[in-house]
Formats: sequence, C-alpha cells, structure tokens
Amino acid sequence: MDFLHTLRLETLLLAQMVRNKVKNVLFHMSKRNLSRIERFRNIHNQETCVIFGDGTSLKWMDLSIFSDYPALALNYFPFHKDNEKLNVKYSVFSEPWYFYPYIHPWVGGIKQPLWRNRIQREYKSLIDERVSTSFFVSLSNYPTLFKRKNVYFLFKEIENFQFYDDCQLRGQNIFGGSLRWAIFLAIFMGFKKIILVGCDYTHREALAHHWYEFGKSFFHQLPDYNKEFFEVAMRYASIETITLKGGGSVLPSKVYAGTLNYKENSELTTSQKLELLSSYPGYRVFHNEAGLKATD
Repeated sequence: MDFLHTLRLETLLLAQMVRNKVKNVLFHMSKRNLSRIERFRNIHNQETCVIFGDGTSLKWMDLSIFSDYPALALNYFPFHKDNEKLNVKYSVFSEPWYFYPYIHPWVGGIKQPLWRNRIQREYKSLIDERVSTSFFVSLSNYPTLFKRKNVYFLFKEIENFQFYDDCQLRGQNIFGGSLRWAIFLAIFMGFKKIILVGCDYTHREALAHHWYEFGKSFFHQLPDYNKEFFEVAMRYASIETITLKGGGSVLPSKVYAGTLNYKENSELTTSQKLELLSSYPGYRVFHNEAGLKATD
C-alpha cells in the first residue's frame, strides 16, 4: 500500500509538472494571439454594460428590459433562450482545459475522475453559429479553438493596464473565475457603469445553483464575496447588482423593477441542452437534491 500510495503521489506530481510546462510553452508560443485583446481596449469608452451570470434569480426575470445595453455573458448563459433577444456582444468562459473531449471536472472544490465532456461540442457549435459574438477563453484551450476567429485567449497578465496592476498589489487575481474576467474585460473596454444580472453570490440574500438547474434553490450567505476585488474594481467603474429583493452583500444594488414571474429551467432552454448539462457531475438539472429548502 505504501508503495502504491507513493507511486500515485509521484504520478500526480509529474502530471502537474507536465501541465505547468505546457502552460508556459503555450504562453510563450501564443504571445501574438494574446495581444489580439488590444482591439477591445477602450472600445466602449464611458458606456454602460450588463453582465449576465448563471444565477437562479434569472428564472424570475424578464431579461428583455436589459436589451438596450451591450452585454457580456458568463459560462452557460449563451444556452439561455433569451440570449438571442439581448445585445450579447461578448461571452466569457474562464474554465481552463475545458474544450477537450475528456476532462477532470471540479465539484465543490474536489477534482473528479476523468469525464467525457459532451457539452464542449455543443458550445463549439454555438461559437461557430454566433460569429458576431466575441468569446473569451483560457489559453489552455488554444489547441482546440485556435482556428475560430471570434475566440480570444487570456492568460496570466494584461500589459499596460492599471486595473490589473492595482489588483496585483492587493493580491487579487483578475483571472479567478468568470465574473472577475468579465468585470476586468468591461473595465478594459472602457465601460464606466456595469450592471450585474444573475450574479447571485453578490446578493445579501444569495441564491445557490444555476438557472439551468431544477427548482427554486435556497439561500446561501456569502457576506464578503469578492469584497477586496470589488473594492479595486469600483475605483474604475460604477458597479451595481440586480437583486430579487434586499441589497447587495458588498456592491450597491437595485431590486429588479419588473414583475417577478418564475419559469422552470425547461422553459429557458431546449431539452437537448438540459440533457447535455445534466451530464456534468454535480448539476441537478432534472430533480432537486433531497433535503434542500427551496425559497418562497
């Protein structure tokens, strides 16, 4: 047993070394590709944008009231039926090593066994269909996406960008999740007001889970969610979060002004997409997990 345990540890260390080496090689080989982001610097100077997250609160909202603003969509929001009704110019998918046939998904901070990723094929098709939308992904996905002209890669650092430098000084990683990516991109693009919709962890009465999961979810308290990062970001742009009720935990907020009308996940996307999303470990797409207390 000791021998097997040691062998396993050595194998994991070797795999991590190989992954780090690949990252560094990709970074140096792809400098030119990484610089393509420069075309977006201050392209929306002094404008207002919306960032659409994947939160459960989207189930109660008529998103068309935000259609006048250019928008950035996070993760699986492009699967939402309303995506086509909105002015979604940009989409952000920060997960590293995601667009491969087999990946190790993370659930609750725990790395899962190798899993066949059927979702990435559908997402690639979506990228191909929406040629007018710019997609931002991790450089680790370069080998599987480099031929697509509307895909832009991000990795490690942004040159000549004061917001990035200030985050570094405060120990805040701008690449620490899709919401941080989207906020840094919005600031990079010159937006001066950022409205967060469906970014439920920013709410004082935060809802867990996602719009594509079944049921009304439950409250999940995260009082200092991204506090230090937001403190830096708000020096560069006004940021407010849209809640169903109550305020934001850290950010200024507004309560959704429309009529609350709950829709189940099956009304918000196709059955084919729900079937694909249900394959991801940990997602409750077709049933609520036993024992969870749903909100009113």
